[in-house]
Amino acid sequence: MRRRKITIWLVEMVLIVLCLGLHHAQATTVFDTFTPPYIWGGFSSPNAGVATLIAVNSNTEITGISILNQMLSQGELKFVIIDGVSHNFVYVSESKQFSAETTTTWKQSNTFSFEMFGGKSYFVGYMRSVGVNEYVDNIRESYNGFTSGLSVASLSNYSNPAFSHVCFTGVDEAVRLSVPEPATLLLLGLGGMILRRHRKS
Repeated sequence: MRRRKITIWLVEMVLIVLCLGLHHAQATTVFDTFTPPYIWGGFSSPNAGVATLIAVNSNTEITGISILNQMLSQGELKFVIIDGVSHNFVYVSESKQFSAETTTTWKQSNTFSFEMFGGKSYFVGYMRSVGVNEYVDNIRESYNGFTSGLSVASLSNYSNPAFSHVCFTGVDEAVRLSVPEPATLLLLGLGGMILRRHRKS
């Protein structure tokens, strides 16, 4: 009996470590609003932000946001989700630091969990503490239950983010949404099942 309990405990620990590691490391892009080439872009001032309107067809849990820009100096970003109707901020990440660079690259948020509800629209984007170069396209992407709204909102005040106004229509900023890979979800579910069985025994 004692050996069985030790074995179960070891299995649980291994699964927990694997699940936590995969939860942070494994994700897949489920939607990308950027279809190259960009049509125009340029400098955007510090202490501000942008967000792109995305319509959601069915409930979907997302675990990551990525944005495409060029950091002109070392600075911090916050990734945000805003209700498409009320313009209330429903998710604001912690600040994440990025280095200065000479070209555009994708910036990935830390892993989080947020459920987007079907039938709703959200502005998804980021706040920046420093000046950046940003670029837009004019393609209305639509797949995996998401559709670009071709509408960009201007955001203000990095330390206390606020919705300012819709600044562009007919274009969207480059935003990616990520979800856990199936293997991650399987391991998380398996770990939870073993824990529940052990607690009952």
